[in-house]
Amino acid sequence: MMVWTQPWLKSTKLTEFHCDEMAANENHVHRLPENSIGGHKPADVAGYQVKHAADFVINYLNSQSNDLYSLELFQIVNATQQV
Repeated sequence: MMVWTQPWLKSTKLTEFHCDEMAANENHVHRLPENSIGGHKPADVAGYQVKHAADFVINYLNSQSNDLYSLELFQIVNATQQV
């Protein structure tokens, strides 16, 4: 999944979501080197922003579903943030 968070605007949007493992492992985003402006760097999977983004996606997907069972977050494996 890819979540665009703008805390200064109090805005969070789901921009990309893949359900299968193969799609999740593919690199869909052009990555710049970590030390460049706009590059990606690892994010703490236990950090507030990562947990907030994951909770947002789960709540959003559950609100869009008409399923008898709701989704539940099991584990955050990896996270990056754009700098």
